[in-house]
Amino acid sequence: MKCKFVQYDVFCPLSDLPHMKMLALFVLTISLVLGQSCVPGSYPNEEGDCAECPRGHYCPAGSTNPKPCPPGTFIPDLGHTSKSDCLACPRGTASQDNGAANCERCPSGKYSDTEKSKRCKPCGPGHFCPEGSEYPQPCPTGTFSTNRKAISEDTCEICPVGFHCQEGSGHPTPCPAGTFLPEMGREQCLTCPVGFWCAEGSVFPVPCPAGTFNDREASPALEYCLVCPTGTYCEEGTELPFPCPAGTYNDRDGTPSTEECLVCPADFYCLKGTVEPFPCPDGKTSSTGSVSIDDCRLNA
Repeated sequence: MKCKFVQYDVFCPLSDLPHMKMLALFVLTISLVLGQSCVPGSYPNEEGDCAECPRGHYCPAGSTNPKPCPPGTFIPDLGHTSKSDCLACPRGTASQDNGAANCERCPSGKYSDTEKSKRCKPCGPGHFCPEGSEYPQPCPTGTFSTNRKAISEDTCEICPVGFHCQEGSGHPTPCPAGTFLPEMGREQCLTCPVGFWCAEGSVFPVPCPAGTFNDREASPALEYCLVCPTGTYCEEGTELPFPCPAGTYNDRDGTPSTEECLVCPADFYCLKGTVEPFPCPDGKTSSTGSVSIDDCRLNA
């Protein structure tokens, strides 16, 4: 009668010792392979017992040591068996270490806009990031922030005069030449009006000097103020030249006021905007300041 192997038990007659030795060796091998191998989700600890796979790790069948989840992933509970059990860190969190049991919320001033992040990113100028931010929050229109790790809207500063700030501005932008801005906290600059000029960053328009005029909007420099022509005068900030009034004349350019228009002499008349006085017809005369030919009278 030969020995039989049944459910890891051996049944042998005493007379069959060679078979008993062979089966004992076979049973010992099976015991070492199966009896000492831990089930999936566990591993043999230092004491030789099967311990449940720890958080942040997974233990496939036959594991001798827990395998850590890679950075950017985590496992929050015990007894996992596969790398596919490692969960991606959600937005607003990150894990830069192997074997994470959980992902850390991004600290204030940083954010994570993708899953499976290993590190949170600095918020960046023009934005702020409270703790756990998935995306940077832009500073509102009319404000700015140079801080790369701003934590709240309170760090966004009011845009100064002469500058404009769109949403998410990292610094104030000077109003371009030809525009101005007299108020704080504005998004758009105002167009420089006629009769004025505006350099870059202007708070107020600068009027064209007396004796010049400017009939165009958005003038960026003093050179756009043109010299007032003869027969006219131009006060400060003039859009178009004013003609000298009837009874006066002006043969010079760049005249700054009506007071600079010259009185029409006797025996002449001066219409509005006259450059040179008109002489009365032969045989007629007029007094100073005559405004039309009708003022010329026959000599007495």
